[in-house]
Amino acid sequence: MLELNGIEILDVATGRLRLKVAQIKRNPLLAMLVERELGNVPGITEVKATALTGSVLIHVDPRRLNTPEGMQALSGVLRAILHDVSEEDLAPWLHRLQGWLEASCA
Repeated sequence: MLELNGIEILDVATGRLRLKVAQIKRNPLLAMLVERELGNVPGITEVKATALTGSVLIHVDPRRLNTPEGMQALSGVLRAILHDVSEEDLAPWLHRLQGWLEASCA
């Protein structure tokens, strides 16, 4: 669907987002960190990161996540995970995600 430096959006459905995050595959400590940090983002209600597969399942409240505060917090977490990604590189990825979130609210 959409990939950025090892983070790929695999599926977006109402209230759910599934990512593949290459960096957490076979890295259980990073998987736990991703769960904790994403769980602090406004609009994210539950996160399950699996180090065995690199999969991250995120349950969201699209209306809360798709706000300036929610998207800014998500951007900050993703930039912390992907140390070499700039805000400019991340912007198109987040913009596409916002479109999917808006569609899921319709």
